[in-house]
Parts: sequence; C-alpha cells; structure tokens
Amino acid sequence: MKTRTLARTGASLLTAGVLALGGAVAATAAPDSTAAADAATTTFTAGHTDIVSVACDANNRITVDTFREDGGHISPANIGNYRFLFDDSNSPADAITYSNGTWQISGIEQYEDNLPFIGFQYTEALNPACPASVSFDVAKVSGAANAGDAVFTANDAVAGSTSSATGDTSRVTLWKPGSGANRPSHEHGPWTLSAPAAGGDFTLSFTAYRGGTNAQIGSTIAPVNLRVQP
Repeated sequence: MKTRTLARTGASLLTAGVLALGGAVAATAAPDSTAAADAATTTFTAGHTDIVSVACDANNRITVDTFREDGGHISPANIGNYRFLFDDSNSPADAITYSNGTWQISGIEQYEDNLPFIGFQYTEALNPACPASVSFDVAKVSGAANAGDAVFTANDAVAGSTSSATGDTSRVTLWKPGSGANRPSHEHGPWTLSAPAAGGDFTLSFTAYRGGTNAQIGSTIAPVNLRVQP
C-alpha cells in the first residue's frame, strides 16, 4: 500500500471530535473544506476517501473526521449529507463484481478514478504523546435499512484481516507514521457487500479507538451512506 502524507490545515484540527489526551478540549467546529453541506445529498461516484481519518497534532489534540483527497475534510456532523455510490455500469469490468448475493468492490488504487476508494488513515505530528496506534470498527446504524452485511478487508493483513458491520469480531489497526515495517498508517482494501443482483443501500457507522483498547477517540462517523448498483 502506497504511503501518503496528507497535510491538515489549522482550521481542520478544530472540527467536531477534537480531544486532548488528558481529557476533552472545547473547540469551535470549523466548516468542511469540501463544498458546504446542505440538506441535499451529494453523491460521490469516485475518489480517494479516508472514511475515518485520525490526526494527532503537536498539542496532543486528536481529530476524527472524513478526508477526501480531491475535496478536503467532512466533519462527522455532516457525513450524512453524502452518499458513496458503487456503480457497476460505469466501472471497469473487474472493479465491481457480483456473484450469488455478494458484491465485491475492488481495493486496488488504480480504480479510484472509477469508484469510491474507501479506507482509513492515521497522521500525527511526531509527538511521542500521541497514541502509538489506533483501530477502526464498522457497524450498521441502528434501525436503518441495510441490504446485508458490509465487510472491509485490509490490503495489508497486518492491519487486521477484516471488520464486519454485523459482528465486532475484529478491527483494522493503524500505527503512527514511521513506526516501521508491517505497521501501516494508511490502509485501503476491498469491500464485500451482501445485496441482491439489483443492488442495495447500506447505512454504516465507523468508530475509532486507541489501539488495543475500547477507549473511543472522537465522534463516531455516521451515518455513512453506501449504495451498490448494477
């Protein structure tokens, strides 16, 4: 997996979900650096997206939001205004496949211009007080209609094999940048979506934790709206 260095502006570090390592810090939410969110849903049909982006700055503040490489940051409060569409009809032949009630979404970076390329990242300002690692979990939003399970599988198995929306059996773990071999700080991979041949919708939530613990970091990213269609 290619390593990316993604800069955050000072304003983006004051989004909702900023925490100090020793406790909560009062902060004013900054507007998203993408187009202003509104009541209408914006659909993304392609693009590199870190659905959970965790950053720890030089002042020990931790920010949790969503980062789109072609647009900027989306706060947890506004993520529900967006939809990520996997459209088989507008994708290369092997980017999205369907068989027996299962849609397989490629985790290959070369397809990020053809479909949403959804993964996770952890960045920090070389601060020894920042968590050595963070982990991520995916779940269904309570009460929401979902076609079936949604499973993320890391390209680098060392990051944790899978995270399933219907069972908290495992999480994806990322480490501080520069932590060494087999300790990725940025991870993508294939998604497996259980839905009929006609496609389906998924409403998911994503939570970040301090690595190896159940201590949540920042705000849960929800609702995240996904759709797959032929």
